[in-house]
Amino acid sequence: MNYQLHYQMEEFEEGMDKSLLLQPIVGCIFRKSYYDPIAKRNFSDYITAQDLVVNYTTKATIEEAERKTHVLYHSVNDMRLRAKSGVYDSFVWDLGPGSMTFVNAGS
Repeated sequence: MNYQLHYQMEEFEEGMDKSLLLQPIVGCIFRKSYYDPIAKRNFSDYITAQDLVVNYTTKATIEEAERKTHVLYHSVNDMRLRAKSGVYDSFVWDLGPGSMTFVNAGS
């Protein structure tokens, strides 16, 4: 893993520096490492507490929570690209005024 962090994930060191700088300002920062099927490599990003959703009834620590959800903000073009590559299901977007409705294209 050390090889991946330092040689294959170019953004890791800069992202870690950014996380350590933001932690005293914001108060709480999380790190997320994941495989991106579009880029076909591992990534490591920081997540603010505002974008991390945990069940309200979680009793102890975040590590013990059954589910941790990262809120992602994608453009419509990103969603189409990810649906085309198979990361997400194919969806049809109704881009009416002020709303975005997702309808499963398979049903």
